[in-house]
Amino acid sequence: MKKTLIIFLISLTFILLTFLIIDISITGYSVNPEEYSFTRAICNESNYCQDYEIDCYDKEILKLQPITGASIQHLPDWKDPRENVEPEDLCKI
Repeated sequence: MKKTLIIFLISLTFILLTFLIIDISITGYSVNPEEYSFTRAICNESNYCQDYEIDCYDKEILKLQPITGASIQHLPDWKDPRENVEPEDLCKI
């Protein structure tokens, strides 16, 4: 009986750890609060805006990757209502 209980507890622990690893890989949740990601549109001087996936670690950019099909060309007189942030400072805000 005792041996069966030990095997059951080890199996249960293994299953729970497996689900935790799968959940982290699916949701992208990191147990490290200094590592995070977000998306943001970055616009150039001609008001062409492209969405990017930005991965940060401790206020430094790890990855700045454009999102395919997520762009727009605004009219020449369009003004971006957001605060102007240089791309290299995105993880510092």
